[in-house]
Amino acid sequence: MCYLILAGKSATETGRAMGGHNDDLHGNTAATYGLAPGGSREEGETLSLPRPWFKIGDLRVDEPNDLKIPEPPETYACFMLQTFRGYLAGDASAVNERQVAVVGGLSLAMDRSDKAEEVDPVNKAGLAGGARYVALRRSRTARECVETLGALLSQYGAVFPSCVGIADPREAWYFEIGGGSTWLAVRVPDDHYMAQSNGYRIQEVDLDDADNVISSKDLGALVREKGLWKPEDGLFNWARAFGGKMSADPEKGYYNARRVWSVMNRFSPSLKLDPAKKEFPLFVRADGRISVAAVMEGLRDTFEGTPFEAFPKSGGRGEERPACAPSCIHSAVVDPGATKSVLWGCVGSPLTSPYVPHYMGHESLLPPYEKGGLEFDRDSAFWRFRALTNLVMNDYQTHAPMVREVWSAFEENIHASMAAMEAEASRQSAAAAKALLTAFSNALDALAYQEAANLEAKLHTKIAERQYLNFAKPGLEW
Repeated sequence: MCYLILAGKSATETGRAMGGHNDDLHGNTAATYGLAPGGSREEGETLSLPRPWFKIGDLRVDEPNDLKIPEPPETYACFMLQTFRGYLAGDASAVNERQVAVVGGLSLAMDRSDKAEEVDPVNKAGLAGGARYVALRRSRTARECVETLGALLSQYGAVFPSCVGIADPREAWYFEIGGGSTWLAVRVPDDHYMAQSNGYRIQEVDLDDADNVISSKDLGALVREKGLWKPEDGLFNWARAFGGKMSADPEKGYYNARRVWSVMNRFSPSLKLDPAKKEFPLFVRADGRISVAAVMEGLRDTFEGTPFEAFPKSGGRGEERPACAPSCIHSAVVDPGATKSVLWGCVGSPLTSPYVPHYMGHESLLPPYEKGGLEFDRDSAFWRFRALTNLVMNDYQTHAPMVREVWSAFEENIHASMAAMEAEASRQSAAAAKALLTAFSNALDALAYQEAANLEAKLHTKIAERQYLNFAKPGLEW
């Protein structure tokens, strides 16, 4: 279960489209940074995409052989925040050298309707989440990335239904997969934003609006023929045709909707959205311009100040799943700039880890941020931050404020120093600027790595100090 925020260029403080993403897996899938080189490709060169192994309901997806697809004549370099398995396995946020960003991916499998599963079954021999990054490596604009991803899915099919955000400085697009062969993408209005959890969200759409809608071939004819839509009912509603299973479930009905409501309520309180509803508009206007820091806070949302608090002050856990969960393995805010792009990476859960900026053109990575697996590793940055999460979750109400205070100050210092660093880089040659910005980000990564160790030591001390409370009795304190 993951989370996504996308905003059009007129909705943000920067005047550029941007997005943010939380990647939530089991909690022990280590996140790493990665650099994917670009350049010319030889004729006949192929790219090998790993097959996934997982289950969707009763469907077992188990293809032992990699899928090989031909490479284009040229690809573009990318900076990735990924899992240790690499970006071609999916589960990444990334930006390429042409200022195009892919903002994570979210599973829609559990929300897909029974009728949609029957009409458009997944293709077990098709493409998984890595297809997003294959498209990113080939694209010069967000729209081209949407079209390239769609063409790949149409050619090879999709292994599972999912969604993803795609942005460049000028525009943002939101893309959903219906099944093995169907997909639909819509342009985010420049002055709007969207929030997304794990349910189908594209509602009424005009399939003939070529400026703002891109879809799989003959989508309208297919949904009419298969009974997913009747024209006499009005505009085609993609979400109602392909999704809705989770909202109809009496136990899971608010699992997706309330996470969407909470971030929209944070950005647009004047709308007074009703948390009892299970369906919200896909695109809405914020009450003010959305900053990078605001997206970070949205990705850290735990229903604070609402009746649904995930970590109530009285202790224990709330009943609703928040946008930000301790199982998050990485989080990113991607700001694709006109002359530079910044991926703010958070290794681990943003509940207990900081966001650090990394510029496209980053030349080298610190070893701890390239290392990790499914088991604890003391030399891995991910596992250092995960150890901190584990300790905080021992007593969230007691320990989280101390960690939050440290990372808040850390991030404030970064925001305060970035403008001067970027100004200095702008006065350098291209090579010198890359070296300077790489050194800046690596220094911040090193500082965060050390600060996490310091926090871990403090928490161990605090937890040990409070162990006497396990069998304490009133009046027996020393």
